[in-house]
Amino acid sequence: MMANGAELHIVYNYVSIIIIVMIIGHFLFQYSIKYCLLLGSVFLSVILLGQ
Repeated sequence: MMANGAELHIVYNYVSIIIIVMIIGHFLFQYSIKYCLLLGSVFLSVILLGQ
């Protein structure tokens, strides 16, 4: 159960980052959603490596 909780926490952080990246991308850079998701994937990799 502890592992599932940790994974859920990581996913929750990932979703928050995706939302932030999409907002920043939309308002500051006008990038497409695909680019924002790609950038979000990079952030996810950094988070997983940091665990």
